Amino acid sequence: ETLPEDEIMSAHAAVFARLNAIAEITGGVYAGYAPSSTAKPYVVFHRISDVGAPYQLGSCGSWKALYQFNIVAVGALEALVVSDAIREDIDGVQDVTIAGIKIQRFSLQNERDSSILFNSSQDETFEVQQDYNIFYSRTPTP
Repeated sequence: ETLPEDEIMSAHAAVFARLNAIAEITGGVYAGYAPSSTAKPYVVFHRISDVGAPYQLGSCGSWKALYQFNIVAVGALEALVVSDAIREDIDGVQDVTIAGIKIQRFSLQNERDSSILFNSSQDETFEVQQDYNIFYSRTPTP
């Protein structure tokens, strides 16, 4: 999937690029929703909030975004393997540039899981949700 043009310079671009690099996410990474035919495991991410950090004389260019990652897999074990891989790859990462966005820090805020039985099929889908605070700069880096 590709991102809309207006999301290129937001934290969306960095989240999308970082998640796409995680080998355990074999079904893909999607912003907002995944098609119903998507192979599992996959990740859907949502921006919950995105606010600029105040500064005495105006904006300082730093932002704090809250993102939710929904890890969808067949069974709890697969979902936990993917969620562990995401946590190990992202939580605590700081001072990196991803997709032209200067990330000051990724920080895991919350994690929860749930089992969902879809319709009459016997495909038990397990979902883990992770919430991350992402501190970043909207000033493009070369």
